[in-house]
Amino acid sequence: MSCSPRSGGLDWFRLPAALLVVANHTSPLLAFSPEADHVLTQILARVAVPFFLTVSGYFLLPKAEREGRRAVCPFLRRTLLLYLCATLFYLPLQLYKGHRPGLLGALRGFARLTGLTTLLMDNDFLHFLAVACLSLAAGALFCRFLRPRPSPAPARCWAEIDLSALRHNLGALRARIPPECALMAVVKADGYGHGAVQIARFCAGEGVGAFAVATVNEGATLRRAGIKGDILVLGRTFPPEFSEAHRRNLILTVADPVHAEELAAFGKSLRLHVAVDTGMHRLGFPSSEVDAVAAVYRAPRLRAEGLFTHLCAADSDTPSDRAFTHSQIDAFFALAANLKARGIDPGVLHIQASAGIYSCPALPCSLVRPGLALYGVGSSGLRPVLTLKCRVAAIHVLAPGDTAGYGRTFTASRPTRLAVLSIGYADGFPRALGGRGHALIAGKSAPIVGRVCMDQTLCDVTAIPAAVPGCEAVLIGSGLDAAAVAGAAETIPNELLSRLGVRVQRVYRMLS
Repeated sequence: MSCSPRSGGLDWFRLPAALLVVANHTSPLLAFSPEADHVLTQILARVAVPFFLTVSGYFLLPKAEREGRRAVCPFLRRTLLLYLCATLFYLPLQLYKGHRPGLLGALRGFARLTGLTTLLMDNDFLHFLAVACLSLAAGALFCRFLRPRPSPAPARCWAEIDLSALRHNLGALRARIPPECALMAVVKADGYGHGAVQIARFCAGEGVGAFAVATVNEGATLRRAGIKGDILVLGRTFPPEFSEAHRRNLILTVADPVHAEELAAFGKSLRLHVAVDTGMHRLGFPSSEVDAVAAVYRAPRLRAEGLFTHLCAADSDTPSDRAFTHSQIDAFFALAANLKARGIDPGVLHIQASAGIYSCPALPCSLVRPGLALYGVGSSGLRPVLTLKCRVAAIHVLAPGDTAGYGRTFTASRPTRLAVLSIGYADGFPRALGGRGHALIAGKSAPIVGRVCMDQTLCDVTAIPAAVPGCEAVLIGSGLDAAAVAGAAETIPNELLSRLGVRVQRVYRMLS
């Protein structure tokens, strides 16, 4: 009976807390045992008040920090209206109970003659049940009529996130790995632009129990949103972040021996996975330094629970890159075997990211770390999760020789209709697509002309009569997949998607 999204352990305690508030005002055990009633109403029921105050702050303050008065004022208005309605709802009952003269006194006399007073007012437990039932009914009505208004339909630019495609991709990835291997969903960079919290929640509902992020702050964001399970921070962390990581039960990556010393100096037990450098030369202990890795596992204040590396050329089919990938795999498993030979359990082993799942699917690992593949990009058999759309803001008609855009880089060679699209590089749409990319309007391709602006983009829609102000344009999606758009911008899909900004509204749907 909730009119808000699920919020972890807060949800299940709201109803008991509400009943404790009712008990505090009705003394349900007074007729049976004054002592028991005192314990219930004056001790246990007092828990409800700080709970409701804490929950209000939990939901209000983080949003207020982001949105200022725009978040606080609507909350206060709804709260005051709720209290006003509750006061009006229970005022007759309080007057009735207080022996007021006049009509209410007459009603009380009638209730005494019919036995209702004895039943509902003098019997404290039944009084408690009556008020509780009325409160639940009132709460249902308030939830229905006072809930926050839904967000308006997308008007400028937005990304449609197809959760049914995400479900399909999870199934396709699971089909490629051994049954004993599990998925660790990579949701760093706000879920590659898809929305980390929403993606993680959906994946958790589909049985995913581990997630990977790049920073402690990203991991803490998931924890605040109620995401449980393991959360691995893939990037290097620094001493000021250790306390938050410990409090949020995050797993940190041990990047090198110096980092291991910093982690040990923290003084509290930290969960860790050890990164191994098998040739990418980014983060990690060199795979040949068995002693240094073993020292991390044996450190009393460090809880090394896993070992991992990253395959830097697993997406390449050239003979040299394939040989290098296999050398990385051999070096990693040789290190794991050396640790076992010393009586050390390396714990969870993971080596395959998206490309590795497809190029080397049968490795004896505990986890795989799909990132881009999770979102349906880069591999066959997957379905794209994100479609980027915007609206046509205006139409301009140019005569031959007219110019348009910054630097007058577009010159009309014929009578031309230009559509102004409501998206620009400040939304994460690459500036490099000017003169190179396309949009789809009414199912037809419209070349992007001139320079992409901060907030708008120009398209040639001369051959698309259906292009009118207010109609939709597709920038990434069916017919314009992320890989093709990224190629036109001379970048990669990872960058294209992860750069989509906060101005792009995310809309989550089960589209198919």
